[in-house]
Amino acid sequence: MKNTLTIISVILVYAVLTPAFQCGGRYPIDNCGVFNQDTILLPVAISNPLPTYRINDTVKLFYKVSDTLKSKGGKTFIKELSTLYAFINTYKLAQGSSSQLNYANNEFNATLPIGMFQNFGGTGLQILYQRDKPFNTFSLNLIPGRVGVFLVNIVTTSNGYGNYISDQADICTSYSAEANIAIAQQQRQFWDSLGTSSLSIGNSSYPHVVKSHSNYFFFKVIP
Repeated sequence: MKNTLTIISVILVYAVLTPAFQCGGRYPIDNCGVFNQDTILLPVAISNPLPTYRINDTVKLFYKVSDTLKSKGGKTFIKELSTLYAFINTYKLAQGSSSQLNYANNEFNATLPIGMFQNFGGTGLQILYQRDKPFNTFSLNLIPGRVGVFLVNIVTTSNGYGNYISDQADICTSYSAEANIAIAQQQRQFWDSLGTSSLSIGNSSYPHVVKSHSNYFFFKVIP
C-alpha cells in the first residue's frame, strides 16, 4: 500500500509541474511570454555574377557558413552546425508567360569541387556541405546547355528536412535559415521586364519565388 501511495504522489507531482516547464523544458512557460520568430541569413556568393552567360559557360556558387550566426533581428549566437545541407533548384521562365516557372534542372550539368551530393529524393541538387570546424562550405559549378531566362533557388537546412535552427540560450525564439545572396548578385532587374513581384511553378498560383526574398538569382543564357 505504501508503494502504491508513493507512485501516485510521483504521478501527481509530475502532472502539476510538467505544464509549467513546456517552454523548451528549462524555464517556466511564463518566462517566455510570447514565442518569437527570427531569420538567420546564411551567405551565398556567385563568384562570377553576370546577367548573361553563354551555353557551356560556368556559373560559380560559393557558400561558407560560420558557426557564429547572426539573425535579422540583430542577435548573434554560436551554434555548432555539424551537418548542413543545401537544396538547389534551377527553373526556366515559361515561354509566353511572365509569372510561371518550369523546372530546368536537366538543362544544366553540375560539378561540386567542395561538398558532397546527396539523394533524399525529390527535385534538384541536394548537397552536404564540407565540414571544417567552425565552418561549413560548398562550391558548385552550374554549366548551362540550353538558352533561356533562368532562376536558381536555394534552400538551406541543418537536418535535411526542415530549415530551422535553435539557440539553446533563447528557447523562446524560433530561427528559420535563409540563403542570403547580395542584391547586386541577384540580377533583380529581370523583374522589371516581367511586370510582377512573384513567380509560381507551372500552373500553381502559389508564389514560389518572391522579389523581396534573398535566396535566388536570375540570369540569361544565350548561344
